[in-house]
Amino acid sequence: VDVTRSTNTITDAIDGVTLSLSGTTSSAETVSASYSTDTALLAAQGIVTELNSLVSDLKSKFDRGGDGGTKGALAGDPLVRRLINEIRTITTAELQGFGYTGIYLANYGVLTNRDGSISLDSTTFKTEYEKAPDKFNAIVNSRVTTGSSLVTGEVTGSNYIPGSYAFTISGSSATVGGDSMLSSSGVYYTSSGSTSGLKVSLSGSGTNTTINMGRSFIDKMASFATEAVKFGNDIDTRVTLYNADLTSYSDELADFQLQMDNLTKKYTSQFAAMDLAIASMDGTKESLKSMMDAWKGSMS
Repeated sequence: VDVTRSTNTITDAIDGVTLSLSGTTSSAETVSASYSTDTALLAAQGIVTELNSLVSDLKSKFDRGGDGGTKGALAGDPLVRRLINEIRTITTAELQGFGYTGIYLANYGVLTNRDGSISLDSTTFKTEYEKAPDKFNAIVNSRVTTGSSLVTGEVTGSNYIPGSYAFTISGSSATVGGDSMLSSSGVYYTSSGSTSGLKVSLSGSGTNTTINMGRSFIDKMASFATEAVKFGNDIDTRVTLYNADLTSYSDELADFQLQMDNLTKKYTSQFAAMDLAIASMDGTKESLKSMMDAWKGSMS
């Protein structure tokens, strides 16, 4: 197939491949690509390690200290428990919008253990990866794909709902998922709804097809983290409450210290008075003893 382009960078000859031309040739060149199972496994192991580190840190803070354990700084805090549960939900949920049915981390041997930690079965991972390498994108790469080379898509932002949507083109009008699309300079787009942020470009007149909008596991975790630590989030609220508790406890401690100081002064004063009384009684005792000794002497 002869192709002509205005630049030495060709992005639309082979789906997913960018060709950078650096010179002419006198014979045919072979372009090839392959998936690396070992590289993908390293990536998966890195993800599992980071997940375990995060979950372990949260669990240590939530630990109530029972059965000889160490009580965490946020023992029993409902917010920490909720964060742990949200991570568990993300790691077990289906990854949608990649053109495949039912992609789960568990398919790749990523499992949640009874103690809450996460493990990776390397054998299961390699078997699943080599069976369909492209499915691994569901874990690491959010993307928009279509069922036709005549239709390409991309998405801006993260307000869309992952899934597969029917794209229909009729003249200058287009719909996606049954909703009408806006158009500008031959590009169709949506600004709201389930496909919010989607942009569709056509080659020629395009064709009716399916558009898959997938959000990867990595991006789902990134969204979770961003939401968890953004300004005014639940963590900020919890910190504010704990700071208020600290202020209250500090005030109570100051009041208690004042009471202790007053009691110390009171008991010190009472002890001094008692000490004087005992000293006076000792003087009286000595006087009485001297008098008794003198009385005894006068009678002998």
